[in-house]
Amino acid sequence: MTQSIRRSEIYFEDGLRTTKLYREDIEQLSDRLTGLKSKQDEERTRLFGLKEQLESSPSFSHNDPRRRFSSSFKTENGLSLAAVENPVYGCSEDTAIGQSGPSSPFSGFLWKKSAKKLHQQWQKRKCRVQEGNFFLNHSDEAQAPVKLSLLVCDVKPSCEDFRTFDLYCRDRTYHFQAESEADAKRWICALKREIEAAKEQMLRSDVVTEAQRSHSPLLSSDWPDRRRCVAAVRRLPGNDRCADCSSTNDVSWLSTNMGALVCISCSGVHRDLGVHISRMQSLDLDVLSPAEFLIPLSIGNGALNEVYEADARAAKLKPVSASTRSVRKQYIVDKYKTRKYAVELDDANAVLRDAID
Repeated sequence: MTQSIRRSEIYFEDGLRTTKLYREDIEQLSDRLTGLKSKQDEERTRLFGLKEQLESSPSFSHNDPRRRFSSSFKTENGLSLAAVENPVYGCSEDTAIGQSGPSSPFSGFLWKKSAKKLHQQWQKRKCRVQEGNFFLNHSDEAQAPVKLSLLVCDVKPSCEDFRTFDLYCRDRTYHFQAESEADAKRWICALKREIEAAKEQMLRSDVVTEAQRSHSPLLSSDWPDRRRCVAAVRRLPGNDRCADCSSTNDVSWLSTNMGALVCISCSGVHRDLGVHISRMQSLDLDVLSPAEFLIPLSIGNGALNEVYEADARAAKLKPVSASTRSVRKQYIVDKYKTRKYAVELDDANAVLRDAID
């Protein structure tokens, strides 16, 4: 009996030593992976900057579907580019974004991942890309399909499966799966083409017709105070940078039910929280009603963070502009959903009475 206990003790001691040995390797590997992810994020940011420089270059033409770059384009950091194919989506740039204006409809069947937290399933749905919109049929095709404006959407391939891709919309993210990798690439190209065409059409539309005004009374041309409200929101204390990561890049996404103004990277995490927690709108692309400005104009990032980041732990754990999506998601969920960094008042009623008095 004693020998058996002793052998068990030796076995577990050996296991503990082995675990400690591998723990150091795992920590080193984790640090290396974090560094690689940071480099990937920096490269992605640099490539987006390169894309903007290419589109603003005189040699880049949206109107010529047969365009080719005869010489390399050199960026400010010395990087040169002379490619006409898009290796990511498997289609040429002409197919992806070269066409502007009306295009032929693209339709077919896709598998859509259900939005339920439990028992998630892939459901086959008929989909159609047409005239700057994405139409998603219900299981009962007699019902009117869901219509999504691609002007405020973005599409990206999934890293987990080459057959899947994600459609980021204003209120939620849709996860789709095609029958094959080639089919997924065709859908991504079609969606990107329609997104670019919708943006170009919006930029070309300098004058809103009388028919559009009669159907949309909240357009900026009919509501002269809209621009003043947008400017007032941007001037609020703390609104010059993202409420969650302090980034100053593209801080134009507004949570209308909380008053937080965030960057485009954090806005994707806010959408995943659900509209019951954070309803995201774009100050530049969306037409906000006067009621949607009430909360943002009365709060601002400075006052918001005094409540949601009152705990000292928030300053230590707060992400930065270069943080990964997983780091942002953990912090934003803790901040808004569980309110981990908010400090509970001893006598909330007394504070309310003092504020009223």
